Amino acid sequence: MNINLEKSKLEPSFDDFIKRYQKEDIEILDLRDKIIEDKRKKIVEKKNNFQRLSKKRLNNLLKNINLLSNLSNTSYYSFNEEDSKILTSKLKKEMNKVFKNYNIGLCR
Repeated sequence: MNINLEKSKLEPSFDDFIKRYQKEDIEILDLRDKIIEDKRKKIVEKKNNFQRLSKKRLNNLLKNINLLSNLSNTSYYSFNEEDSKILTSKLKKEMNKVFKNYNIGLCR
């Protein structure tokens, strides 16, 4: 009888085996949930950063475009057709880069 008791102490029962693997499964699920939550937080943070910065930068851009537009007032400024073409072509070129970058970003 003592031999059977010692043997049972040394060999884990099937229930012990199941409990151990259930515990490991729970730890794996907890780790998976933490990874998912970390990814969700990062996505939310990136979105918040975009909203915050895009609002400021767009307002600054619109203000500067308005200031640039003021240069077309011939009561205060003098320019020729070549000046106008250079200015508008540079502006279009840069805006096309912005549109291209956003289109590429949406395709990722």
